[in-house]
Amino acid sequence: MYNLLEKYRNTFLFIALLVLIYFPIFLHLNYMPFRMWDESILGVNAIDMAKNHNYIVTYYYGHTEMGNCKPPLMIWCIVLFSKLLGFSELSVRLPSAIAALILCMYLFFAIKKFTASGVFGFLTVLVLVTCQGYVRNHVIRTGEYDSLLVLFSTISSINLFLAVEYEDAKKRLKHLFLFFLFLTLAVLTKGVACMMLAPGLFLYVLLRKKVMVFLKEKMFYAGLLFFIVFGVGYYFFRESINPGYLEAVWINELGGRYGQTIDAHYGSIWFYFNEIVTWQFTSYMLLFPLSILVGLKFSTNNVNRITLFSVIVGGVFLLIVSVAGTKLPHYDAPLFPYLAIITAALFYFLYTVIKGWLSKRTTYLIASLMAMVCVLSLLAKPYYDIISKVYFPKGDAWEENFSNSCRIFQDAAHGKIALNDYKLVFDADEEYGPITVLTCYKQMLKERGIDVKIERHDAVSAGEKVIVFDPYMIQLLSQKFDIDVIEHIDRYNADIINVKEKIEQ
Repeated sequence: MYNLLEKYRNTFLFIALLVLIYFPIFLHLNYMPFRMWDESILGVNAIDMAKNHNYIVTYYYGHTEMGNCKPPLMIWCIVLFSKLLGFSELSVRLPSAIAALILCMYLFFAIKKFTASGVFGFLTVLVLVTCQGYVRNHVIRTGEYDSLLVLFSTISSINLFLAVEYEDAKKRLKHLFLFFLFLTLAVLTKGVACMMLAPGLFLYVLLRKKVMVFLKEKMFYAGLLFFIVFGVGYYFFRESINPGYLEAVWINELGGRYGQTIDAHYGSIWFYFNEIVTWQFTSYMLLFPLSILVGLKFSTNNVNRITLFSVIVGGVFLLIVSVAGTKLPHYDAPLFPYLAIITAALFYFLYTVIKGWLSKRTTYLIASLMAMVCVLSLLAKPYYDIISKVYFPKGDAWEENFSNSCRIFQDAAHGKIALNDYKLVFDADEEYGPITVLTCYKQMLKERGIDVKIERHDAVSAGEKVIVFDPYMIQLLSQKFDIDVIEHIDRYNADIINVKEKIEQ
């Protein structure tokens, strides 16, 4: 039995890892209603793309999308899953969740191969999925850009790291091309956002004295050409069929979003540092300085190298994103794989020390198992906190009242309430916000053959049964009609009312 466990140790580690990461990534993924802003906007973009079959230019309510200028890779993914599963919260969020799963698997195997330790890869992934800043709305738990961005930007940077570290020319060329391939996919996901990692990557290549080595390789130029044609080329191709697109990119992404504050999303240069310390990485912050020290000074050579790489790339990225004019808490999402690698170096060091001490007193296998149990006990509280967070996930406080009301659409889709006989009153007519959420639900219910009528209060007529979600709507309707409240439904914070002709006294 011991021989079997030793022989298939990495296989058992990987299976255990898949079980552990399932819950932070996938548990109750479709529990929350569609979120306002990015998630529901991408949902509307996907609805339009599925209708007009234009896979290059994104549309928003039938018009070319010029406010959200990102390339369409994430929207392609949403369209694909919507065709496979039907349009729903799950189909919109699965691309983000699957991207997180793929990243976890990639980190496990890539780190295992480079460091010759499946345990280090295992611990890296476990730290990552217990980071509050990574397992959260706007990143891997909702249908937005950032999980896919983190996947491609991390794989791209790790491949550049491997290209630097491998002396074998064949391996170096393979990883060099993979760097450009995944960099291209990162650009097609969220545009220039991934390029904030570039200065840190260049600095590491410079420190390892590999700049001239790469410049002499034909594969470097082949990869660069691939990036220019398919990554940068998308922008010029879209400009050719969507004039004004490049100007919109400059206004919304480069000179605008980075150079100045947009939509009051401001913060000091310490904004992301404070976010990391106070909640995004709080489970590991006290250990983090020691993690850097151990990873750089007391680790094996390969662990030392990948720790140094993560410190440089992560540190430079944090500096660059911190000086941006527009700040949102999820803009630092690409940082967390590097923080996870650095932190895992400490846990791996503890594992090796405990295992070495126990090996003198028992068998190697028993020592390994006991050492792993000791280290995992240190990760138990962060893991419990993450599971508690995703078990009944919540959105931002400012949208929760509206979100709870939207559970009526979820229940209608599952046959728990019939909406055919009612008008639902939402005064949502702004360009973004609630209107995009309602559009997503209309599409979701339409695909299920459910007719839902969503109207403003001024479109209600006498003789109708309506459901209102705000007491103020009853006041507005009472000015024009006689109101008979039939039932109050706490779950949706809603009232079912009969609207009657107002009888003048």
